[in-house]
Amino acid sequence: MINYISRSFLIVTIFVLVSIHVSQAADLYHAEVNIRAKEGKDLIMTLDEVERREKFSIIKVKYISGASVPSSMFVVKGCYEIARIRGMKYFINLREWTDEEGYWVYKIGFSETNRVDPKVFFGDDIDDSKDLEFLSVEDYDVFWGNK
Repeated sequence: MINYISRSFLIVTIFVLVSIHVSQAADLYHAEVNIRAKEGKDLIMTLDEVERREKFSIIKVKYISGASVPSSMFVVKGCYEIARIRGMKYFINLREWTDEEGYWVYKIGFSETNRVDPKVFFGDDIDDSKDLEFLSVEDYDVFWGNK
């Protein structure tokens, strides 16, 4: 009887932990684009926020096809949308790299103000060689119809 209760408790505990993980993952941002071009390159990409922390998010982008400007704007729009969801006024690309699977990975910071020193506010896991510049959610509202 005790063995049965222990197994039942273990099963329920695992179910609860998996449910918590799934619900947290469901709160992370996801976007896809699949636009077939009549001329030029198709734009086919996905963007997933894979980790959300207090001041930053890690996003992964799967690039399949796309010209440089539309591809870059897809990534910027994803960062912008995450900033809006968080209720933040500014976002900044702190670091970027390509992982072992070929995904583009970005560490994107979020702030209420652009008057903070990124190296102090976000910590030392940033790319010192980058020109760290905050982008304004309000400025991008014009592009995506939120004004």
